[in-house]
Amino acid sequence: MDVSIQSFKSSSLATAGFLSLCPLCDKAFIKEHSYNRHLSYCRRRFRANPTTRQKSCHACRTTKTKCSFEHPSCSRCLLWDIPCIYDRPRDYKGSHGAANMISNDPTQSSLARWDAGENLSTSLDCVHSTDVLGTDDGSFQDVTKFISDLDASGTFFNSGLNSVTYASFGADVIQQNHRPQLEQSSRETAGSSLGYVLWTPPKLTATVHYGDQSTRTLTHLRLGNPASQHCAVLAMGIIRAFPQMMLRQQTFPPFIHGQWHRSVMPEEIANCMSIAQIFTARTSETRGFLWRTIAAEAQRFKDLLDTYSAQEILTAAQALLIYMIMAIIDQDELTSERGADMINTFKLLCIRFKDLINGPFAEPDHMHPSATWEDWIFAESRRRLGCLWFLITRIVSVRNGAECASYDYNYFLPVCSAKTMWEARTREEWESELAFHEVGRIRRELWNLGALVDAHRQSYDPMSAFLLDAWDASTDKLGTLMSLCVSLV
Repeated sequence: MDVSIQSFKSSSLATAGFLSLCPLCDKAFIKEHSYNRHLSYCRRRFRANPTTRQKSCHACRTTKTKCSFEHPSCSRCLLWDIPCIYDRPRDYKGSHGAANMISNDPTQSSLARWDAGENLSTSLDCVHSTDVLGTDDGSFQDVTKFISDLDASGTFFNSGLNSVTYASFGADVIQQNHRPQLEQSSRETAGSSLGYVLWTPPKLTATVHYGDQSTRTLTHLRLGNPASQHCAVLAMGIIRAFPQMMLRQQTFPPFIHGQWHRSVMPEEIANCMSIAQIFTARTSETRGFLWRTIAAEAQRFKDLLDTYSAQEILTAAQALLIYMIMAIIDQDELTSERGADMINTFKLLCIRFKDLINGPFAEPDHMHPSATWEDWIFAESRRRLGCLWFLITRIVSVRNGAECASYDYNYFLPVCSAKTMWEARTREEWESELAFHEVGRIRRELWNLGALVDAHRQSYDPMSAFLLDAWDASTDKLGTLMSLCVSLV
């Protein structure tokens, strides 16, 4: 529960249980004389200056563009083929009259008043969240059209089977069951891939508040929970080091393989290493050259998209994610524009990659074992890229010039494998580590984000504690980031 609600309730109890809302502006009061004084003021204000000015749609307001106010879609949203979401007009005719009667009824017990206050506080919190995100009118599902399977979950996973998506915030979405349930159609479809199910966890601990700064692309999000905000700061502290880790092959970030199985470094990764040299030694005089070079490299990815193989697209996506992290670190007035261009290129790479592999972007290791070391590196690179992208969407705004909802929690997001397997430099070393980890339970039981979240939330259980110990003992920095991600879902 939010700290502000807790303090509000505590102060409510201290004032003999009085709780009332202004029927015009919905402001809450816990003192009767303050409520009466405000009510007379609010009535005069709305009579003198009624708030009837029409507001721009969310997309135009985000980009500070003049809106044509056309329905059902304004001219700009129609041109760019993005959802046009208008705020619903406020009802100033006492929509909370029932709540006011409950709180002002002198015959009602203090316990009944307190229950009404609790429900009211919870509903107000949900209303404020949905008003900011613009999910009231059913446009939540396809607000950015990010890619067919990089949907509102912020993940890459779409198995082609039926899936269950709870895509709205509010009291009705909170489920009593902590475990996701597969639809019967998904269970009956016996295919080669897993039926991934997107769901919203019972507690939205990391409530995202989109303020004026947070709506800019590749800027830090402000999280409503202090613990989540602290975890986001810690995670960003680890991610900030990734560009410097690109300076040497021996210290590549945990989502980019050292390419020890290749005789020649892929061109996209080699160019990224050179750009990382410029980035770490950047000055105010060389900043323009740095970002022109990155823009040219991103444009080259788009130009060669149709000729790229799946391996080349994956390395290009890895390099582009490093460039996004550079943009997050090196903020200026052009960051939002650069970020929108890079996210659009990232989207195109993912779409093309899905077309080439004709399957899910990433698959769990124990359900889809790789026959060779090279195949395993390819599959593990996809899993690790998906994990890092999901984490970034939780702490950084990835809006692309359109209204975008928060990114839901994907229970079946495959997590990364053991550090020793990933860092193996020879086939024999990898085979030895694979044989060691295959006999352990962690590979079968902590293979997805949902299982990791459940283990952390049930750490008092001896078996969960054992699995977490094994996870911490075998994982690398990316695994640490996924553990921090538990507080962000």
